[in-house]
Amino acid sequence: MSLNGATTGLMGIPFQLTGQARVRNNAPSLAAIVDTTFTPSLPAGCTATTGVGTVENTSLASGASASLSKSWMVTCTETGLKTFGMSATSALDPTVPAIDDNMTNNTGVASRDIQIN
Repeated sequence: MSLNGATTGLMGIPFQLTGQARVRNNAPSLAAIVDTTFTPSLPAGCTATTGVGTVENTSLASGASASLSKSWMVTCTETGLKTFGMSATSALDPTVPAIDDNMTNNTGVASRDIQIN
């Protein structure tokens, strides 16, 4: 999991933040379809154009992986060093009859400091 964006931003000017997650199907023999939900965590004085975003229906063969991303435009109304966070959680699509035997490896988190001037 990573959170990408500029290292600096300007107060009142929107800038882009992108959360990236690598998802993998660890099942020994079953294909899977997963939905991955990205949830931003913004510091006080900052807002995003949208909130939680989901990348739906990623098809993964057994042992396969995929890189997924979701972007937001963020605007801050206060200056200073701000810490932004992002989490990504994958779950089997409800239409898939497979079972996830290890729910503990389905979430990743990342953070990034950005100086707002």
